[in-house]
Amino acid sequence: MSLKREAVQLAAKSPQSSFGFVSPKELSAIAVGRPHSPHAIRADAAARLLDVVAERLRTGQELG
Repeated sequence: MSLKREAVQLAAKSPQSSFGFVSPKELSAIAVGRPHSPHAIRADAAARLLDVVAERLRTGQELG
């Protein structure tokens, strides 16, 4: 599932911008690049980021 959809579901609120809820640096912390394959996702880091993003949406503290 996508980070955005899961965060919206948890927060019960949509982001104002599709790019304002998570930073590129935060995304790079959960993705592991693999040549000629889809990225692997660090599940533990993704779960923590999901909580951060959902709280950000709930409180209206989106980025940018």
